[in-house]
Amino acid sequence: RDLAHFIPILLPGLEKARDTVPDPAIREVCAKATEMFIRKSDVKKSLTNNIDRDVTLRLLTAASAKCTKVISAQDKKCVDAIFGVVSEILVMLNDCNNYDATEWQAAVTPYLCLLLNDA
Repeated sequence: RDLAHFIPILLPGLEKARDTVPDPAIREVCAKATEMFIRKSDVKKSLTNNIDRDVTLRLLTAASAKCTKVISAQDKKCVDAIFGVVSEILVMLNDCNNYDATEWQAAVTPYLCLLLNDA
């Protein structure tokens, strides 16, 4: 995905050089660059979007640190359980290449609202 923007700009020049430059060493370098560029551009997820349960749990824990340090151990277990569910949802959305913020919000808000309930 990160390379998608550059494919139409760089790839034609690399392919042309690979096919037309007289120097075989340069053609070989261009062929390798073209092959690598195509292979890397086919990756469904960039490393910047490579999140897992641990990453999301650390994010949720850090974001809630001030609030969770003043709750009981039993309440902390409930918070951890809710964060576990939210984390799994976030990972699933990411794995599905769904980066729509409104859909992420809609998916996790019902669970996070449980933390705000006085019941």
